[in-house]
Amino acid sequence: MRNGWWVLATGMRAAAAVLLAAGIVAAPVRAATAEEGAVMAAREWVKAVMGYDVDTQMSLLPKRLYASPEAVERAKRMRLHEKEMAQINREKYQSFDLQAPAATSKIGKITLVIIPYKAVVANEKGKIERTSSLLAFAEDGSSDWSVMDGSGQSFKSLKFVLPGYNGHPRIPPALSKVVTE
Repeated sequence: MRNGWWVLATGMRAAAAVLLAAGIVAAPVRAATAEEGAVMAAREWVKAVMGYDVDTQMSLLPKRLYASPEAVERAKRMRLHEKEMAQINREKYQSFDLQAPAATSKIGKITLVIIPYKAVVANEKGKIERTSSLLAFAEDGSSDWSVMDGSGQSFKSLKFVLPGYNGHPRIPPALSKVVTE
């Protein structure tokens, strides 16, 4: 029995040595610029939205978005309900395409990057195309980006999340239309 454990431990050490030599050990990915970091976080957001991954969405939302733990729990339950309704209505994202960042701005100690997108959702009744923006932001020197959809955001809601926001840069309005084939 001792020989079995020794072989297992030796094999694990060998695997770790191979990974270390290949440079694959769990090192955080660093973006060269703020926009690259924002786009990486936005891609993670898109993947979570398309997969209806509520936990990842909630982890990417800004911590200041909700005033209390109860509000966070309500928001999570609401997203779970939306996921269930999407399953019932057989909604599926056909595409969710990010465009190049439209604006980058400093608001106090926070960098805000506005990333336009176009998403198409289909269900039994047809397709809806939404053009909007994702808002990605991080504090200076941090690689911990938060992402939220700019759809429906107001000056007041943005000021709550981004203290010091004065209306600039302007968040483009979201547009939705029914797609006919």
